[in-house]
Amino acid sequence: MNEIKQFLNSFFDAEVEAWHASTKRDTDDTRQKIDKMHSFCIEKLHNKFGLVRTLVYESDDFYERNKDAPKSNPRHLFKLSYYSHEKYGDLYLAYVSINSPRMSSIKYFNCFFIANINNKLQIVKSYFKSQNEYDYTYDWVEGEGLQNITFETAGKFISCERYLEPSSCEFSMKDYLTEK
Repeated sequence: MNEIKQFLNSFFDAEVEAWHASTKRDTDDTRQKIDKMHSFCIEKLHNKFGLVRTLVYESDDFYERNKDAPKSNPRHLFKLSYYSHEKYGDLYLAYVSINSPRMSSIKYFNCFFIANINNKLQIVKSYFKSQNEYDYTYDWVEGEGLQNITFETAGKFISCERYLEPSSCEFSMKDYLTEK
């Protein structure tokens, strides 16, 4: 699991760098940093993390306001679950926060599915947490990525490691404590 944690931390750092670069005028640098962020994902997930490689130019005022802006916080990793998948072998589910989380809001937002594709670790699927507007309950919503991998088809559960307790959210906490 250490290899997966290192992979995720590298992705989180690349994501922070890409977001920070997007507040500057240097479009070549921004594209390079977005490309680096995308290198952690299969192609279906490119442009799915709030940044697109085709840059939209902002107003002069935007760049002036952000010229000294600090970098955002990297995502939090709450839990890693390890599965044995029939087609992809080792499959990891990483329960993570939103990008640039505040310390006052410790809860899940995404679950990234990670597999070894062509001898390279890749994020292959993303789920996000959504609130039902009628009864205010939460559930996972299937996002982009490989269509043949879901929570239901993840394979045989092997183990999990917990790192940060998402105590500010009942939904996250319930999921955090499960053996899956």
